[in-house]
Amino acid sequence: MTGNNAEAGIAKFQQLKEAFEAVHEDATKFFEKGNKAAAVRARKKLLELREIAQEMRKLIQETKHQIEEEHRGAHGSGGGAGGGATTSKAPQPLGNAAPMMPLHPPGPPGY
Repeated sequence: MTGNNAEAGIAKFQQLKEAFEAVHEDATKFFEKGNKAAAVRARKKLLELREIAQEMRKLIQETKHQIEEEHRGAHGSGGGAGGGATTSKAPQPLGNAAPMMPLHPPGPPGY
């Protein structure tokens, strides 16, 4: 894993953990003691938690792609079939392809 993303990932995870602990504290105050102000704080912190989680998802995805590129560069640059220029996208259907037959023929009438 690349150094900068590793440090950023650990820092983001720590931020996520702290946000979760803050939500837990206020949610406990609300559910156990009926503290309405704690409910408002918990809901606000849950929004922050969601934002942090989305940032972390993005960082993880970017790091994953960087690792794949590094791996491809180290193992795929030796020529041969493909030459390391492949993409990880799923194959696209052909525009004029014939429709596929069902795997199983239809059952008997009235079945």
